[in-house]
Amino acid sequence: MTHLSKQEARSLIKKYESELKKLIYQANKVRETIFELKEQVGLTESTLADEYLIFSEAAKGKSSVVDLLKSNIEVDLPETGTGYRLSKWDLFILNSLRATNMTLVNSDLFKLANQQVKDEGLELSEVQLRGKLNRSIHKLTHRRGLLLKVPYEGKGYAYALSTWLDEDGKLKKEYERDDF
Repeated sequence: MTHLSKQEARSLIKKYESELKKLIYQANKVRETIFELKEQVGLTESTLADEYLIFSEAAKGKSSVVDLLKSNIEVDLPETGTGYRLSKWDLFILNSLRATNMTLVNSDLFKLANQQVKDEGLELSEVQLRGKLNRSIHKLTHRRGLLLKVPYEGKGYAYALSTWLDEDGKLKKEYERDDF
């Protein structure tokens, strides 16, 4: 390895840094899962996972997306410290919910997104737009936990921000849909 050109060395550095970030992300996810399981079971004693906490350098000093939403600060593609940045469509969904201040169903989000596509002059078909929205909804609901599915009188679910729940885990009245 001592006979590498500068370009080859830079390439290897980038590759290894990328691999290290992935490993740190995976370790943090495992640690979070262990913590959640311990809370479920009611364990309080220290385990190996507690003693060897791994934090990404990128995560130090960064605000989480939930903190940004609570503070109502508009930020272009905020980083959460772990995982990928939020996409334009992720932010569109979060900002749409905040702007309407009520739960939205998929068809509402599609109408708003379709209007934005027209306003920006983007060339997206209906199928492409629905795909982008569905991927973002899935990511925000299942991977990030920023959105929650709430019961809706009709087909499917309505989506709400996770901060819109009360202590009992129920949607606060002020965020319910007008058509209930």
